[in-house]
Amino acid sequence: MASQPIYQFHAELYDFKPRIWRRFQVLSDITVAELGCTMQIMFMMNGYHLMAIDVPVGRNYNRTLMTKFPDTPPDSKLLANKDMNHRYMLIEYDTGKLPDYGSYKQEIKDIMTSPLKEAVSNEGDRLAMDYDFGDGWRVSVKLEKVIIDDEIKDEDLPRVIKGKNYGIAEDIGGVGGLERLMRASKGEKDEDYEEYEDDWFSADDFDITEFDIDEINDGLKEAVDEYIKDYKRMLYH
Repeated sequence: MASQPIYQFHAELYDFKPRIWRRFQVLSDITVAELGCTMQIMFMMNGYHLMAIDVPVGRNYNRTLMTKFPDTPPDSKLLANKDMNHRYMLIEYDTGKLPDYGSYKQEIKDIMTSPLKEAVSNEGDRLAMDYDFGDGWRVSVKLEKVIIDDEIKDEDLPRVIKGKNYGIAEDIGGVGGLERLMRASKGEKDEDYEEYEDDWFSADDFDITEFDIDEINDGLKEAVDEYIKDYKRMLYH
């Protein structure tokens, strides 16, 4: 039996067609960083770049409140500021300060030490992960279910239970670059693609429809641990 409730999420790469998505399960007692690294692995992100996770706290709270108490007046003082957000990022251990990521209006929290169950806890809660601030990848995420299941063991998690299509390609220029790579894999290579094909993996080896759930799940837990170690070395050395 799992020692904690299980969170089942649906995650989808933002603003890309065909849809690239995963349905997956994790223990509720992991950190926000562990959730982020789990998603990176599932979407073929190599952990080379920084990540951040945004939680629309106000909107999540209001939606939950209106679901549980549908008669609550929309202007009730119980409703939170809909624009209230928390952004989870790497924060230096020795100073407790945020590195130079720019100016954010959201409340910043340490992604490494923040418990996931304090970020989201109710079915329907949403969040989003940003990966590689240059390429600008974003994954939209919804907490679909909070599960208690005697048949699932801690060692079974995290795991992907369903999904479709491949994932990203690193340093490709974001969604636009991935679209260009997909077209090139079908023989539609434009002039721009030919100029930097050697810097990407060959279009001949790329198949956007590829999705091997067994390959992703094989060693997923150990891979998450390695990604976390790499992030700690990246900033906390």
